Amino acid sequence: MVPHPVPFLNSSGRVTGAVNVLIDITESKKAEKILRENEKKYRQIVETAQEGIWVIDENNKTTFVNNKLCEILGYTQEEMLGEDIYFFMDEDTRKIAEQLMQKKIKGYTNQIQFKYTSKCGKDVWTHLSTNPLFDDAGNYKGGLAMVTDITERKNTDEKLGDLIKELAHQNEENERKAAELCYSNKELVKTNKELDSFVYSVSHDLRSPLTSILGLVSCIEEDSKEPDTLEQVKMIRTSINRLDGFIKNILNYSQNNRIGLETQNIPLNKTLHDIVDSVRNIKEANGISFEIAIDEQHPFYSDWQRFNTVLENLVSNAIKYHTNEVSGRYLKFTGTSNKDELNLSISDNGMGIDPKFHNKIFEMFYRLPGNTVGSGIGLYIVKETLDKMQGTIKIESEKGIGTTFNISLKNLKDDDRSTIPSI
Repeated sequence: MVPHPVPFLNSSGRVTGAVNVLIDITESKKAEKILRENEKKYRQIVETAQEGIWVIDENNKTTFVNNKLCEILGYTQEEMLGEDIYFFMDEDTRKIAEQLMQKKIKGYTNQIQFKYTSKCGKDVWTHLSTNPLFDDAGNYKGGLAMVTDITERKNTDEKLGDLIKELAHQNEENERKAAELCYSNKELVKTNKELDSFVYSVSHDLRSPLTSILGLVSCIEEDSKEPDTLEQVKMIRTSINRLDGFIKNILNYSQNNRIGLETQNIPLNKTLHDIVDSVRNIKEANGISFEIAIDEQHPFYSDWQRFNTVLENLVSNAIKYHTNEVSGRYLKFTGTSNKDELNLSISDNGMGIDPKFHNKIFEMFYRLPGNTVGSGIGLYIVKETLDKMQGTIKIESEKGIGTTFNISLKNLKDDDRSTIPSI
């Protein structure tokens, strides 16, 4: 209650009494309490907000800032209060702000990215949301701004933008190089095809005169009785056979590149016996025991012509590099065919190959040190042919002990038994 005494005066003006009027202000006190509590609550909200809060008057002077805004710009509240908002901007940004202020006076709100200058002179990028403030008469009285620091995000976006530009440039460069590579590859494929055709044609044409020469050599051998002549003819025959073998390898290589796989059922034991029979009676094979033990658990399908080429090369090498110094010379064929693959091993007890050369013997034109007999292309053709047939070859060998070639070939059965084009 609030007392409100009223005096009684007599005719001479003297106080003769009083009336005390009590005014009930309970509701007013409650309202003041609620107002104080709300003011405290809202001040706590403002001071703990994660956004900067900035209030200015109609003259663009700062009238309120919260702690977060001070943290963003690096100033104290005392340093900011009363300061013109343009103080916190560089010249270019100020021009933009002046235009925005004209719109704000007219009642426009804004949500923009805006740059301020911190106390230490660094650029601070913010997301700025502004609202004008008007009195009851509609007069402009200033503005309220919510300020969020987006400097880190802005820098990240700029770096990301630069990275995207760089990636776009690299992508354009890669596309250009890919186009050049594609063109070069087409030209290379064309050149390779032309070269293969040329090699095939020349090699094929060369074999015909060699056959004629061998016929003449046979005639000389039959007619001549002179030991010296026969020895020279023997040397000629050896050289011609070597040249013919080389040309045959070139033809096989060319055909392997030009022709796709033509799969068919291959009778493994019969094929191996046929190859052995074709070499059994040559002079170099004298004294070599041939053993064939293939377990044909499942019909085997592959390219018969290429399969023959691989075996003929390996058998030829095994015979060529056998040694008479070993007793019980042999050449063994062991293996198993199942529904998925053929595993075949070809073993001999010939002169063997030093392990340090194992990773080189399948290279084109590679010949072992001291070897002047071979052309260095046979095993290369074997490897290339097996690659085409979806197969592999590995070597186990030691010098002076012997060599084993282990071949694994995919069984091109069922849906695989179709002509696979060349590349």
